[in-house]
Amino acid sequence: MVDCGPTPVLASVPANIRIEAAPGAVSSRAGVEPGIERHPFARLVVRTAGSPASLPAATPWEAVAHTLSLLPASLRVGATPGIEGRRRPVPDLTPLGPLAALPFGRIEAAALTQAIRALNPTALRLTPWRALVFEGSTTLSTNLPGLIASPYDPRLRAHACPGAPACPQAATDADTRALATALATRTADTVHVSGCPKGCAHSAPAAITLVGRADAFDLVHHGHASDPPAFVGLRPTQVLAEVSTLL
Repeated sequence: MVDCGPTPVLASVPANIRIEAAPGAVSSRAGVEPGIERHPFARLVVRTAGSPASLPAATPWEAVAHTLSLLPASLRVGATPGIEGRRRPVPDLTPLGPLAALPFGRIEAAALTQAIRALNPTALRLTPWRALVFEGSTTLSTNLPGLIASPYDPRLRAHACPGAPACPQAATDADTRALATALATRTADTVHVSGCPKGCAHSAPAAITLVGRADAFDLVHHGHASDPPAFVGLRPTQVLAEVSTLL
């Protein structure tokens, strides 16, 4: 993760290695916290003074530590003290232009084309927050399809993978994103719907996590998709009809 603006703003975004601006240097350190980044890799390859170096790693964090040890001494400084990550931005006007969120980080090409024609930006800026900044625009229309323009939209609290048939790991044919959207309108809490226990769409805990299993869903309270469920074998219609009693 490269976060080298005047103030780091990506502290809550998972990363194996972070590169941040620091007074008079660059700060490199391990990611947000052990346990958030759950995808191990076999080795990490870095280049120092033009020479490749690699290390087979027993754990990702051993590879990270080795990589940081290869950095020049002038760059091996600690994290900038007193700087914390800001909250995840919500749709609003920014100094660069309007920031609009994308439902589950996705937008159809036709909808994006319509938005570009309506907002007439000078550039599009990608963000880590499932949102786009329409640089140079001065307004954010609330009626453009495919964009979330309100900071109060319940879909901002919803996370879901594509599910079946897009992912062969999904254990249910239910529309995960439609279910997450419907569930988010029935609760003020964070919602995560995962087609399987991998939980790819949301690595952090959620207040309500539904996990696909045997063509149904298990429900996890305040946890990850891989955590023990409080209820098992729920149908989507049952979840939506009985959400208040399941929480």
